[in-house]
Order: sequence, then structure tokens, then C-alpha cells
Amino acid sequence: MKEALVYLGVDIAKSYLDAAIGDGKCRFANEALGHRQLSTGIKQMEMLVQVICEPGGGYERAQVRALVGVQLKISLVAANRVRQFARAAGIFWPRPIAWMPRCCALLESALVAARHNPILRAFYLRLRAAGKPAKLALTATMRKLLIVLNSALKPDPTYA
Repeated sequence: MKEALVYLGVDIAKSYLDAAIGDGKCRFANEALGHRQLSTGIKQMEMLVQVICEPGGGYERAQVRALVGVQLKISLVAANRVRQFARAAGIFWPRPIAWMPRCCALLESALVAARHNPILRAFYLRLRAAGKPAKLALTATMRKLLIVLNSALKPDPTYA
């Protein structure tokens, strides 16, 4: 008989669902078939399962409907609440570090561009003169720098 309550975490992205319970992990398509497969797998477990996922731009709606439709418990929880719970319970919660070096490189590049590139310097100074905080102006400069770099990679003969 199902007695113990276990939590199953589901990370919901646009095209897939990553489900994790204990050390077990599975990936399902974020479409009707994947929703049915996940629901069926949960129903076959020998324990009570509470599904936990974070709201993510609406990608979770179909999955929530599917789980509720087969009478499974589901909770939408903000990511920071899950981290706080894990920290309080003494569970190590690693922060995503794969982007850290890239963000640092982008930040450093934007700093140099805001000082030495005439176009990006004028953009940065215009934002600061308009009363924008330095971090906001620098973030906007980073975004503009990314747009310029992405444009340079496109096979557009007019860019040069």
C-alpha cells in the first residue's frame, strides 16, 4: 500500500521535462506523449508521489493539466523557495556555474567596450546621462554588444 510520501522534481523546459526522484533521472518530451509517460510512471510507483516543479513561462501548464487529470498531486514552487528549503535541510544545492565564466567574459568585454568603443561608449554615457544606474547601463551595453557580435556572425554581406 502507498504510505510514504516522496517528492519528484520536474524541470520543465519548452521541449522537454527532466524528472528526478532520488538518484533516478528521466527525460520526457514536453508534449502529450511525454506527459502520459511521466504520469504512467508516477502511477506505477509503490509510494505516494508529490510532483514539484517551478512555474516557467507557461511551459508547465499542459503538464499540470495532465497530472491533475490523472489525480496526481502537483505543486508549483518558486525556484528560490526550493533552494531555501534545501539549504535549511542541509542539502547541498549547487548553483549553475557553466555560465559564470561566460558572464564574466561578457561583463569584462562590455566594460572595455563602454570605455574604448566610440559607439558603445556613447550608448553607455547616454544611458547614464538619462539617470540610469551604472549596472543597468552596463547590462544594456552587454546586450548591445551581444547583438553586434551575433550580427557579425550572420552571413550578411551588408554587415562590415
